[in-house]
Amino acid sequence: SSSSSSSSLSRPADGSPSSSSSQWLHHLKDTAALFYGSAYVRYLAVFQMSFGFGQTFADSYLNSEIVVESLGLSSVGWVSAMIPTTAALASPVLSALGKTKSSKRFWLVFGSLMICSVGVIALIKNKQQLISAKWWISAIYILLGIARGVFENTGKATIVDFYPNENAASAFSNMLLWSGFAFGMAFLSSGFLSQRMLGSILTALSLAAAVCIVCAFKLYF
Repeated sequence: SSSSSSSSLSRPADGSPSSSSSQWLHHLKDTAALFYGSAYVRYLAVFQMSFGFGQTFADSYLNSEIVVESLGLSSVGWVSAMIPTTAALASPVLSALGKTKSSKRFWLVFGSLMICSVGVIALIKNKQQLISAKWWISAIYILLGIARGVFENTGKATIVDFYPNENAASAFSNMLLWSGFAFGMAFLSSGFLSQRMLGSILTALSLAAAVCIVCAFKLYF
C-alpha cells in the first residue's frame, strides 16, 4: 500500500502546481501570440498603458508629494477615493452613451484626453503651485476618475466588440498586462524623475493613445 501511495503522490493531478504552471504558461503564450498577431491589441495597449501610468502618477507622486504637503496626510484617503467614486458615477453615463462603434471611439479618445490634461497640468504647473492649489488639486483626481470609468467600461466593452470569440480571454490578459506594466514603470520612475518629466511622459503617452484608438477603429469599421 505504501508503494501505491507513493506512486499516487508522484502523479500530478489536475489542479496540482505543475498542472497550474502549465496552464499559466499556455495562457501567457496565447496572450503574447495575440499581441504579436493583432493590430487591435497593440493599438489598445497604448491606451491601457496611459491609463496605468496616469493612475500610478496619482498614487505614487501626487499623494505623497502634493496632497500630503497641501492638505495633510489625513486627506490622502478621501482625495484618492475621488478616482473610483468618479469612475463609478461615470460608468452608467458611459454605458448609456457608448453603445455604438463611433460612440465607443469617441469616449476612448475622450478618456485619453482626460489623462493628457493631467499630464499637461503637471507640465505647466510646478510643484509649489500644485501644493498651493489646496483642495483644487481634487480636479486632477476627477479627471483621472473619468479616465478610469472609460477604461473599466468603454475599454472592456470595446475588447468584447473586437474579440467576441475565444480570443477574448487573451485580449483581456493583454489589457491587464500592459496597464500593469505601466503601473510598475510609473511606480519605479516616480522616485527619481521630476514632476515635469513625469508629466511629459504622461502627455506623450496619452496623445499617442488617442491616435492609436482612432487607428484601431479605422481598421474595425
